[in-house]
Amino acid sequence: MGMSILLGKKVFNISELLDKDIINVLMGTEFEWLYHLMKTLGQGQIAEFEKTVQNNQEFISKFQNIVGEMTYLE
Repeated sequence: MGMSILLGKKVFNISELLDKDIINVLMGTEFEWLYHLMKTLGQGQIAEFEKTVQNNQEFISKFQNIVGEMTYLE
């Protein structure tokens, strides 16, 4: 679901998806970075989104589908 939120080019209401409790299960896991990417993007916090991307390159680089779409996300 997290990848769909980030990579879905036709997802127009990200905040509605982020309101689902299931997203919170990422907190405290190795995928917490994904939670923060989704939240900052969904809230339109572009500077925070970019900072989260920079701070989590080690994890993001493991997911080529995200890396390939970074220009779209930016």
